[in-house]
Amino acid sequence: MAFGFLRGIPHSVTISLNLLLCLLTGFLHFPISTIFLDLSVQVTCEVFELDNRFIDFIDKGPWLVQFYAPWCGFCRRLTSTYEEMSRLLIHMEPSIKVARLDATVYTGIAKMFDIRGFPTIKYINSTVTYTFMGDRTVKGLITFAQRANGPAVKHFEEKHKFEERIKQLDSDEPFFFLLTSTNSVLKVTFLEVAEKLRIFSWFFSGSLSVLPQPYIELLKSFRNVFTEILVFKDSNVYSYPGLLSSENQQITTNKSELYQDLLLWVLRERQSDFPKLSTSDLWEFASSGLGNINFNLDNMHNNSNSILSPYPVSSNVNSIRVYRNYRLIGLFTVDQLLVEDSFPSRVLKFGQTLALRRLPHIIRYFQLAWTDDIEALEDLAMGVISTPNFIVVDPLTRELFMYLSNHYSSHSLLLDESNLINFLMLVNDGKVKAVGGNTISVRLQRLGYNFVTGVIKFLITRPFMAMLVFGVPIIMLSGIIYLCCCLDTDYANYGDDYNDNEEACDKQLSGRKVNKNINDSTDSIIDTDSSYVTTNDHQAGINVRSRNIKTFSSSSNHRYRALHPGRKILNMGPVYSEEELRKRIKDCRAKKEK
Repeated sequence: MAFGFLRGIPHSVTISLNLLLCLLTGFLHFPISTIFLDLSVQVTCEVFELDNRFIDFIDKGPWLVQFYAPWCGFCRRLTSTYEEMSRLLIHMEPSIKVARLDATVYTGIAKMFDIRGFPTIKYINSTVTYTFMGDRTVKGLITFAQRANGPAVKHFEEKHKFEERIKQLDSDEPFFFLLTSTNSVLKVTFLEVAEKLRIFSWFFSGSLSVLPQPYIELLKSFRNVFTEILVFKDSNVYSYPGLLSSENQQITTNKSELYQDLLLWVLRERQSDFPKLSTSDLWEFASSGLGNINFNLDNMHNNSNSILSPYPVSSNVNSIRVYRNYRLIGLFTVDQLLVEDSFPSRVLKFGQTLALRRLPHIIRYFQLAWTDDIEALEDLAMGVISTPNFIVVDPLTRELFMYLSNHYSSHSLLLDESNLINFLMLVNDGKVKAVGGNTISVRLQRLGYNFVTGVIKFLITRPFMAMLVFGVPIIMLSGIIYLCCCLDTDYANYGDDYNDNEEACDKQLSGRKVNKNINDSTDSIIDTDSSYVTTNDHQAGINVRSRNIKTFSSSSNHRYRALHPGRKILNMGPVYSEEELRKRIKDCRAKKEK
């Protein structure tokens, strides 16, 4: 029962765990039909279902665990992706066990791992845990698991193994490479930085002989090799320039300063010069940068040997903006459908050319990129964004700085390099007004904006469903309002105490005297089966048919007269002449006297 904490069986096997245990212990005494039933179990993925005994077996890892909730729609949509990833990962990283856990049932375990939303995917071993923050794709999940597993810097001794690993990367995916050397201060610092940023980038090490021939040729053509720390990206290779000491112009031995400078360089170079970014990539900039860098601004202002000293700083730049410990993101925004040689395509080529120039005053403070996810940016700005455009995004405050406003139609400014660079410097100086943000008031505004836009989109895309969702409740509410407020005021409504006062009303009616003179200004004697109408008109007999006729039984008629003694009641039928009516009244009185 060593694996009793696994409530689900390993799905790649074709025989049940119960049958296997029985074969091992020799207890094959259950019905043959049960054997065939168990043999028919076929599942196609290697995902274990965990329970509350997971803590006892956590050291059997490493584990890649998805914390989910059964009611979560995102979790259900992730199921197929997660299972496909597990089938591939078992061949790439067989040591990793892929599992999932219902966080709504085992709340203690979820609280232990600080689960605040669903789905949450974590890499867990006996010492550390890492949380997945990227796109929930098969490629993204496998990359996360491979980076988190094993040492932060993957060392290679054989060339073919390194080539196999490189083939698993995307063609434009950057990676850092440490040429094997003695245990220098720079090497130790690089290992520490790699440990901090292991889930954000690839870190490799080895001798020059393990590099494939194209990378060796690229390295030979690159003259500015300052240190043994290299980064390969965008068909180029760059070397860490190092932090020179002010005393002997050699790489400093101050480990703290070297660590901060190398960390900044890795964060700056870990992305391609002009990548396509999604929404999750935007927030990854803040999570990776802010989670690992702690600046002491007072020391920076007073220390001439600051880690920022190699970079030129303009005198008119706001100090808070200069010492921001993360980079802003300059996004060229275009529509998804690009036509070759169209203006949006030329905008992207212009942005790529500007990014590959690697101007120091731009790459120091900004990451240039492009995106076609306009909807996410409009959600942040709470408004429509014209395209093509250039927008600077602050990944921490979620503020947007737009180069072209919606009322400005001259898109040719997007191809003006000097104006664009000037705009970037003004943003860095804090002289451009931002839209959006993440303050409480802005979040409330964004909540209302999302609700309104969501309703409008729902009405446009699914009109029939919208008619059912909104139309039926509106009709029901209108009916309730009509019944409560718009009924005929002449309708006879009796209270709950009506039956209690019935005898009193009859006695009151029997004690009243009937006037012998009947005219249109007095109450008339009503026949028990007559129809009558309430009126205040003295000429009630005229246009009788146009009145609203109400028929009451005999008892209802008397009760109405008792409860409404001031109402004039007109006889509506049968219609008699005056003489015949007097005769009927006389006969009625004679019957009462008897």
